[in-house]
Amino acid sequence: MSRIGRLPVTVPQGVDVKIDGHTVRVKGPKGELVRTFHPDVSVAREDGTLVVKRKDASAPVVLPCTLLPYDPAFEMGATLAQAARADGGMFEKGAVKLCHPHCAKFCVLGGGSCSA
Repeated sequence: MSRIGRLPVTVPQGVDVKIDGHTVRVKGPKGELVRTFHPDVSVAREDGTLVVKRKDASAPVVLPCTLLPYDPAFEMGATLAQAARADGGMFEKGAVKLCHPHCAKFCVLGGGSCSA
């Protein structure tokens, strides 16, 4: 998934992708990238795109944070339009409430810092 959380990642021509369990190896003209995903995440190649979603989920969903992709409480909806209207629980009129412990530790919006 792209950081938007809903869009599949398009694999450009000339780029080779190999998926071995939870490890994805991408090699192209600009170099090579290897990433091992959490066991609760499913990565699949479908028609020239990579689709990343929660294991056993029927479809990808919009998530506001890449640190919390395994917590269903942070799902904002199936589309960006639905995400913009998410209200209740962890959301208020499309905005994320910074009430999860990770928000204060890691998110710059919650007062965290990448350099801390």
